[in-house]
Amino acid sequence: MLFRSTALDEEARLAVRIAATVDAVRDAARGRPVVIGLDDIQWSPTALAFAAATLRDADAGPMLLVLTAQEEGLADRPAARAALDRLAAREDVTVVEVGPVPDADLGLLVDALVQLEPMTHRLLLEHATGSPLLVVRGLETWRSEEHTSELQSQVRI
Repeated sequence: MLFRSTALDEEARLAVRIAATVDAVRDAARGRPVVIGLDDIQWSPTALAFAAATLRDADAGPMLLVLTAQEEGLADRPAARAALDRLAAREDVTVVEVGPVPDADLGLLVDALVQLEPMTHRLLLEHATGSPLLVVRGLETWRSEEHTSELQSQVRI
C-alpha cells in the first residue's frame, strides 16, 4: 500500500498551477502589454503566490499587476500581510493607498444611478462609508426587495 502526503501533493499541484499561469501570462505579454487585476488579494494565498511568482519572472514581458487589499481584511491574516509587505518592498512595485471616496463624489455616483429622496440619499452615503462598491450593492439590495417597487424602476445598475 502506498501512502501519499496530501499536503505535499496539494502544494506541488499549486506550484504547478501557478507556474503554468505565469507561463500563460508571459506568452500573452509577448504580443502586447498585459494588465492583471487581483481584487481583495488578502483573501487568497494562491493569488498572492501568483503575484509574487509573476514579479520574480524576469521574462514576464510588459505587464501591470494591480492588487487591492483591505486593511481590515489584513488585520487577522499575518501571512497575507507579510506577503504583501515583501511585494511592496520590491523596487519595481509602487504602493498607492486609496482611502474612502468623499461623500460629495460618492453622491455624484448615486445621482448618476438613481434619483433618491434626500433622506434616502444621505442614508445610502452613510451606509457606504466612502465605498462605491457598497453604494452599488446597497442599491442592488434595495432594488431586489419587494417594498421598493418605485426604486426598482429608477435604478440603472
